[in-house]
Amino acid sequence: MIRLSINTVIGQAKLSRLIKAFTIEDLLTAVRLRLLGWVDENFVKKGIEERWPALAASTVMFQERQSSSPLASWRQKVHSRQSGNETWVGFAPEIQQQAAWHHYGTVTHGAGRAWYLIEPKNAKVLAAKVPGGLRASPLGRVSAAGYFIFGKYVKHPGVPVRRLIPSEALARKIVVDTLNGALDVAIKRGAA
Repeated sequence: MIRLSINTVIGQAKLSRLIKAFTIEDLLTAVRLRLLGWVDENFVKKGIEERWPALAASTVMFQERQSSSPLASWRQKVHSRQSGNETWVGFAPEIQQQAAWHHYGTVTHGAGRAWYLIEPKNAKVLAAKVPGGLRASPLGRVSAAGYFIFGKYVKHPGVPVRRLIPSEALARKIVVDTLNGALDVAIKRGAA
């Protein structure tokens, strides 16, 4: 008779040592830091999975610090948290809505139009402060607070997709790679 016999006692002992080599918190911390690193690199490269479209000239004009780098100031507003068996990476509450607009893009509203209309809700006109004293329009006025332009509406073209966090497939890969890396380190240290 030909027979193959496998004794799992040694394997179980090695698995037990591997499990004791790190905690769930350690693994979640490693995953969280890898995800934060990816998001940071994504901002530096202006898109890893998909290159971010440039900001419109009118958008750049209305920024406090004029920069054509999309969302440059948001890099400092990336938050992460770890609790129990869960970890997440996201954005500060004050920019959650805008982050969603950029991550998913906005769809233009109305049939056949390449723009949607923004109108005032609680006033007769819209007002926008132009930083740096730019005089962009004859519709503007100077006040003690700066230079403002006014309008009854804005035809907004929408916001293109700018992926801020990794796709689900890439996030899974980051998690698996991180866990495999932790196992490799534990094995090299002799845990197995």
